[in-house]
Amino acid sequence: MLLVSACDKLHNARAIVDDIRTIGEAVFDRFTANREQTIWYYRRLAGIFTRRLEDARLVRAFEYEAANMTDYGVPSDASAL
Repeated sequence: MLLVSACDKLHNARAIVDDIRTIGEAVFDRFTANREQTIWYYRRLAGIFTRRLEDARLVRAFEYEAANMTDYGVPSDASAL
């Protein structure tokens, strides 16, 4: 079940990063959570997937996309939220 979730979240993360590049910050208007909270969520998922999944390629891909989201000026410290 975790593997299916990771694949789904990876697809979502890629779509978000693509949309950030295409339409910018407006992508975050789609979510109930604000920009910082959305990015924090994906960072947390990256940590969970890193610890719990054995598929290193999938984990690296997810970490990469989560990092691409964070390159847009969001603090990396979750306590800042």
